[in-house]
Amino acid sequence: MSKPRYLYIDDENGSSEISTLNGFNDTKIVEVARFNLSAFRDFGSLKKELERACNSNEFDGLIIDLRLDGAGEDRTEFNATAITSELRSISARGDIRSFPIVLCSTEEKIKQTYDSDRTSHDLFDYKLSKSNPEPDWIKNFNQIKIAC
Repeated sequence: MSKPRYLYIDDENGSSEISTLNGFNDTKIVEVARFNLSAFRDFGSLKKELERACNSNEFDGLIIDLRLDGAGEDRTEFNATAITSELRSISARGDIRSFPIVLCSTEEKIKQTYDSDRTSHDLFDYKLSKSNPEPDWIKNFNQIKIAC
């Protein structure tokens, strides 16, 4: 059986993001690839690319940073809840298959933005904090599998 493949979408390219990728990939139970957000920073092009990749079975799920509209060099004009809502809508119409979407952000951003927006809580299958300095990546992925 092959490993599940996830795309990791983030507007930043720093050490925290590299640690997240390496942490998951080092488990050898999941393959996480960085999504090149710089080429798809407007909503329409990102939506089309994710639809194409989904229909081509290039991934099994997404790990997405909450504040794609943050301070990163690849920032967009929208956050993760906007693109996730659209992906859920087109999946419900049957235009793409359903797949797990994991929210991955710092505790601070989750508290500031996500926790107060109750309408977005059903969009994500699992919430993962990037704030833990020593994350248990195997436990995190196993919890993602259970939630999804």
